Amino acid sequence: AAATDDRRDDYEYPNSDDDDAGDEYREERDELGEGLRDAAGAVDPNVFLPIAVAGLTASIDAHAAAAAAYAQNGQNDDGSGRAVDASVKSVEGWTFVLFATARLVGKDGPSAAVGDAIFTVERLVTRVPVSNRTTELAVWTVGGLCKALSAVTDAGVLRAALGAVVTGLNSDDPSVSRGACVAAMRTCESCARILALPVDQSSHSQSASDAVSAIARCYANGGPWAPPLATLRRGQEPMTTILCRGLARVAVAKSPGSDAEAACVELAGPAINAFRNASATLTASANECAAAPSHDALVRALQAVNALSRMAAECRVVAGALAEASAKSTGEEAPIPSHPDQHPDHPEHLVFGKPSVAAAALADALLPAADEALRALAASAPVFSAAGVGVVANHPAVDKRIHDASEALEAVAGLLADVVAAGRVAPALRSTQCTGAALRLALNAYASDPVRCHPLLDVVVAALASNSSALRLNPELSSELGAVARAAIDAALDAYERRPGFRHDDAAMASMFKLTQASVRAGCASLTDLAERVASLAHESLGAGSSGESALSSLTFAADVLSAAAMLNPSRHAPGDAGIRVGVGGMGKVDPGMGRLASNLARAAGGRGDLPGWASDAHEDAIRLADAFHVVLCERGAGVALVRAMLECANGLMPPGLVTDVSAALYAAWMAVGDGRMAEWLHGALGGDRDGFPRDSTTKEQKEDFIGLLLFLHADASGHGDLGPSRLGKTGEKHDLRRFKRCLKAFCGGKKSGSGQ
Repeated sequence: AAATDDRRDDYEYPNSDDDDAGDEYREERDELGEGLRDAAGAVDPNVFLPIAVAGLTASIDAHAAAAAAYAQNGQNDDGSGRAVDASVKSVEGWTFVLFATARLVGKDGPSAAVGDAIFTVERLVTRVPVSNRTTELAVWTVGGLCKALSAVTDAGVLRAALGAVVTGLNSDDPSVSRGACVAAMRTCESCARILALPVDQSSHSQSASDAVSAIARCYANGGPWAPPLATLRRGQEPMTTILCRGLARVAVAKSPGSDAEAACVELAGPAINAFRNASATLTASANECAAAPSHDALVRALQAVNALSRMAAECRVVAGALAEASAKSTGEEAPIPSHPDQHPDHPEHLVFGKPSVAAAALADALLPAADEALRALAASAPVFSAAGVGVVANHPAVDKRIHDASEALEAVAGLLADVVAAGRVAPALRSTQCTGAALRLALNAYASDPVRCHPLLDVVVAALASNSSALRLNPELSSELGAVARAAIDAALDAYERRPGFRHDDAAMASMFKLTQASVRAGCASLTDLAERVASLAHESLGAGSSGESALSSLTFAADVLSAAAMLNPSRHAPGDAGIRVGVGGMGKVDPGMGRLASNLARAAGGRGDLPGWASDAHEDAIRLADAFHVVLCERGAGVALVRAMLECANGLMPPGLVTDVSAALYAAWMAVGDGRMAEWLHGALGGDRDGFPRDSTTKEQKEDFIGLLLFLHADASGHGDLGPSRLGKTGEKHDLRRFKRCLKAFCGGKKSGSGQ
């Protein structure tokens, strides 16, 4: 898996550690690089490459000659000195030309020219160093040529490329070493299969293996020399993380799978140790700051939490590699059912014939380190709260480049979510020691502080999303997941009822809604007795009249509650005319530009969102939960109340700009429950002549007409007031969100400020 797409800008340009304000020629260089790439693209990169290599080779030769003449004639020869200065500029210029255009060369690049380019770069880095600037550009060029490098069969070329990289890693200039890290990552990613081969099976000889070992030693020893982590810009990764990404690809590529697991476990060691050290440093810094508050102590605590966040992100890299290696190892073996008596300590580590060292590394090293991180963040929370350092990090002591405590918590939550999601691909990780332990860590931390720790609910959501039929083969883990989901919802509801600050924290509320949605979608039996409370919560969230992200989460939550019975048990609760049953897909026709909520709902309907898919008749738990929601929605009036609340939102309770999103939520519910049920709810929600909704003047006939038009129950309408065919149109597809939205907006007004206006 390529690791560069979403970080392209941070990886493609040199001098990324420089402060933009201190680099007066940055814009000019960027423009020149774009111009060179345009020229190379117009000519053909494969034709342009030999030209750039020839120019660089000639400039290096000229520099070597000028330097020799200068050494022979002595420092008093002004002419020789000027010749050296000119040659340095020439080498820098031609190196920049090669750097700027190298990444345009693909696997079909001319192997001879690619080899010449690599040999020239290696010469420049290791034998004829001109300046730190040229060395930096040269190692970046290796990274740019990585695609072409993966297709070269000459063992000497790869050896030279890795030699340049290793030399760059040993530089005392952080710009050079950072470029070397990126080049190492890209080379390892592109040539992982070759570099993973044992020496006796590879034509690339011992040298390539030695170079990879040198890169691994550099990583294990803490990476190249680098400025403090606090100096990294937003979006930049530490050099160790960059190296870790590349080495992870080589480790996963090893065969057999047991070798891949062992290599990934070895790679995980330094990352986990750094993670634990960051937690210990944060705890010590927080204790120091609590005992003797000062500006300097607070800065140290903030730097420590930044380091913890960075190392948690690095551990996510190794967690992903461990999962891939474990899946690879499992796939190579025939399943052998394990018996608890054979393995009393960790019976589920023995899944497919032999113990999974990847599962053991996660359970025995990574998850305990995550526990330490959560404890350190909990210990530091009072310090940051007392100092006034909030989520937006607007305290004078906070450098805007560093990660604050909330971001560190999100990073740890992401790590735990990765662990539970890994069970999808790696059966050995689908255990109480891995998935179960991660869930318990998340639950305990969340229950201790539901406002601060709301990101940890994403761990439970990830587990529910991974709760496939394979997980149900493990009744113990499935039961534990249901219990954890229920306990987390109980903790959230308790905070909602008892902690006033919880209701005013949009992110905490959104996390509660998301977890509840995920639990409902997964058909958790533990929610059966909560169906009425869940519906009431959805109604209260709509009645708050929120805006922005909070409004979107409320609307999505309400749409799922309205759809729950039909989606969990469509054979019993979804009629034949429901959109989900008539072959138009989960959301029917959703045109571009219909808002983010519509897009998210369409993605979720297609199984591409981060919420689990609907259980849909899959098991008895889902059927029982569906029946419970049917009673609440259809017999106890919750369906009518929620539809009325959505109409109120469209009529001005929410900002006018959200009418499209309100339409999408109501439309999604209609697609699930069908015409009859939605018409019944609409009739109840709209009331009669004296209801005063959406305006005092709205008649019962207009309301009936609106229902017919909204649900496309008839193509023609007699037309009353603003609801005539001239406004809504007579034609169009029934299950078309754009048509549905226009009808709702025309009836509710969109820009009106509430019912009765």
